[in-house]
Amino acid sequence: MKKVRIQPFKESIRKTFTFYALIPSLVFTVVAFLVVVFIFLGSVHNRTRTVADQTSYRLEQILSGYMTELEVRSADKEVVRAVRGGSLASDQYSDLYRYINSQEMRCNFFVVDDECNILASSINKTPVYIEQSPIFNMGIVRKINNNPDKVCISVEDNIGRTGKVLTLGSAVCDKENLVGMLILEFEEAAFSEHFFDVFSTNIVLADGQDYVCWSSDKSFANSYGKLDVSFRQKNDTVSFMDASFYTQYRSLLADELHLYSMSEVGVYHGIFVTVGMALVAVFIVLLFSIMLASREVAGKKTEVIDQMVDTMQYARLGDFSHPLNVNTGDEFEIMAETYNKMLGDIQQLIYDKEEIARQNVISEIKQLESQFDPHFLFNTLELIKYMSKIAPDDAGKVIVGFSGLLRESINNTVSEVTLKQDWEYTKNYLMIQKYRFGDKLSYDTDISEDALRCIVPKRILQPIVENAMNYGRNSEGCCRLHIKAEVKRGRLLIEISDEGVGMEPDRLKEIKKLLSQRKNTSVHNGLYNVHRRIDLIYGSPYGLSIKSQKEVGTQITMKLPARMEEKHHVEGTDR
Repeated sequence: MKKVRIQPFKESIRKTFTFYALIPSLVFTVVAFLVVVFIFLGSVHNRTRTVADQTSYRLEQILSGYMTELEVRSADKEVVRAVRGGSLASDQYSDLYRYINSQEMRCNFFVVDDECNILASSINKTPVYIEQSPIFNMGIVRKINNNPDKVCISVEDNIGRTGKVLTLGSAVCDKENLVGMLILEFEEAAFSEHFFDVFSTNIVLADGQDYVCWSSDKSFANSYGKLDVSFRQKNDTVSFMDASFYTQYRSLLADELHLYSMSEVGVYHGIFVTVGMALVAVFIVLLFSIMLASREVAGKKTEVIDQMVDTMQYARLGDFSHPLNVNTGDEFEIMAETYNKMLGDIQQLIYDKEEIARQNVISEIKQLESQFDPHFLFNTLELIKYMSKIAPDDAGKVIVGFSGLLRESINNTVSEVTLKQDWEYTKNYLMIQKYRFGDKLSYDTDISEDALRCIVPKRILQPIVENAMNYGRNSEGCCRLHIKAEVKRGRLLIEISDEGVGMEPDRLKEIKKLLSQRKNTSVHNGLYNVHRRIDLIYGSPYGLSIKSQKEVGTQITMKLPARMEEKHHVEGTDR
């Protein structure tokens, strides 16, 4: 090999790689930024969901306890008797007062008769929704009148006091007659005092019609006192008044109340977008700078690489006639010399392998062609011996036919013949078997002229016919064969069928599996030899296929390319 003075290639492109090292840094920065954004927003989302879950759970526990107490007290006989009598005993009043004061979240209570006259209360002022109920039959009073068998929930205007109130009410009934009501009233202050620790997240409590009874921010309710439609039953990011809120919705007390947890995320979105756009701008500027700086350096240093890629593409497609011609005075020149030597070695190796494979295929085909059933030879000789005594003329015909079979089987100079020639060979075989089996063997043929002119491998029909005779007999021991050949869509199709007992499904499956193997592992040679020869000569699209049905018969179909020539002989050493 010619010695050259090496000028290290890595030194000439080191600066280019240094420039490109900036890109991973920028990518890392952008990825880190996105990770921070997702983690931060994820924490906000998680906090909002946690507040919604915890607040709804705590509130439902508190209100469920009160509702249970209302059911018990409104059904108490002493309470019913007192309400019906128009006055609540002092011990009953004290007991109810002590119960409310012992609860986690306190409320006001009212005991009224059937005409909404207050019999007892925890505050001096009569609420408007009770005072005006005899006239307007409104709010909680109306719900209790309509549903005396359940605890009712309602949001009421708190005229004269601050904001709205949430009311729970239960009917007091003597038998089936409503004699009074127990009403609990929760003011906004009670909710604010109890849930002050979650005000980092906005909380809104509304009834089933979305009338707000308590909110940490009054702006979420519209002029009718309802929660703004943008938030209703949403578990998503909601745009509201030039801001964005991540919202979580929870249903309480069989959908009687709706609780919303809201965290503002719009301000963070704006910050993140601004920072992200700045990073993108910086990245674009650096990217163009790198492209301009590296273009001149990389352009000169990659010409050889382009040539090598083109040459290797030819090699990848199997064309090894394009060697490298490199005179750069660096490592690429050494690589080109090595590559060119490798191409030569590969070409020689491919040639050697093809020659070995060709010889192996020819050897295997010759071996498959030469296989002849020894039982047929023995039986034919016995037949000749027998016929020479009782029918010498017929024995002479058998001898002539048998000699033709032997002469053709030992002729190694021809590998392919016309179908007509192979059929003549097969007819000799059938003639001998006809003398042997007599009326128990019959056959008919339907072979087109185009099929007779097709070129086929030598001795392609006789093994299939022999197999049909051996296994295609009916229950009476007779064999009826049908031989058909035609050319269809550029292919020669040969069908040999019998009217025998057919094959069991397992046996058919076993034979099909045998034909798919590259090596015969059984003692059956006929079908496998023919299929293997066709596969070796023409390839996998061609070969044998088998159909068989019990008590109907078996059909063997050979598929070969339809090659027609006036004269075609293939020497044993050529394929």
